[in-house]
Amino acid sequence: MRLRRRPRFFHVHAAVYVIWLVLVSVQIVLVQTDDIRLHMLLGWATAIVSAAMVPLGLVAALVDQARQAGHPDYAPQFLALEFEEWSHSRRLCWSFAAM
Repeated sequence: MRLRRRPRFFHVHAAVYVIWLVLVSVQIVLVQTDDIRLHMLLGWATAIVSAAMVPLGLVAALVDQARQAGHPDYAPQFLALEFEEWSHSRRLCWSFAAM
């Protein structure tokens, strides 16, 4: 049985992830070149993109699992790992916010 084509949502998820990688890399370069002001300014954009990645990742995992249902190699137990990571990330964010 062949998997159906990937939904366009995966392309959105991938684009946001690449934007995040670029922003984090630029952040590192800005600190190394002592451009702290721009680093702090871009930090907000990085935080916003980071916050968007959590629900995008969960939705991508759900869409992928739904797409694979019915395939002989379907392994739904791996979806639990996505939710476990999300739960730990949420607790970590709340603990930092409580400081």
